[in-house]
Amino acid sequence: MALVDIIRKVVPSKQRRIIGRWAVSQASRTSFTLQLYLRILHKGALEDLRIKKGRCVLNYMGREIVAPRNSAGIFLEVFQNEVYEKFWSPQKGDIVLDVGAYVGMFTIKAAKMVGPNGLVVAIEPEPYWYSLLEENTRGLGNVVLIKKAICNKEGYAKLFHSKTPGGDALIQAWKDYVEVETTTLDKLVERLKLPKVDFIKMDAEGVELAVLRGAKNILKGDVKLAMSSYHTFPEGGSEHPGVVNLLSGIGFKVITKRGLAGYIYATRNTNWGKLKQKKEAQK
Repeated sequence: MALVDIIRKVVPSKQRRIIGRWAVSQASRTSFTLQLYLRILHKGALEDLRIKKGRCVLNYMGREIVAPRNSAGIFLEVFQNEVYEKFWSPQKGDIVLDVGAYVGMFTIKAAKMVGPNGLVVAIEPEPYWYSLLEENTRGLGNVVLIKKAICNKEGYAKLFHSKTPGGDALIQAWKDYVEVETTTLDKLVERLKLPKVDFIKMDAEGVELAVLRGAKNILKGDVKLAMSSYHTFPEGGSEHPGVVNLLSGIGFKVITKRGLAGYIYATRNTNWGKLKQKKEAQK
């Protein structure tokens, strides 16, 4: 058992996030300190993760993925902990929506999974993260980039900047913000003329419910979801129960994996048990 697993058992989640952000920011000063941190807390995970020219860089299947210096935690979530693949993953030929793509970590992973006959639509509204998303996915013919925020309506909204990498949010009221264009998943799929959607990965920083409410047509299909739901509303309260209730109410089988209470996995597939067995057999 890695040290991080022990910490998860004894330290409350809110305190873990605060301590974790601070630890990662300190460890990410150099490649040496970053790898030392990974060896101590994560048993040497992601040995190819480095600090290069002030940025965090991972060599993944021959492609360099660059991110802000303090993004090691997100690399771990996507590539080591596989938080979006606990029960199912994108398959060859799938159409995937990456809502809240950040700099493209899951986008690139999914692009490899779906292959040349599949498609990944990576959606990221924040201008700087989007520029890194462009840099990281350059040359990938099965990736389409969308510079918009997804919610339950079209228009414009304030995207408030966070000190946490990838933490920029529509529902906060922080000092710094940028105005971004908004749309819904249903409108986006309609404009792109996508014949189907097979997999949705989502980390929308607290507007997951709004995103789902703007995806009524998509959610009628045989789509699998893997999404974060650990965010809290500015006025207090967690979004998690609302997301579970919405999906359960329209016929989805909703799973929250023990130890990952902040993530939701949902499917309409009645053969969920077989899907789970298949995924476990692949490990």
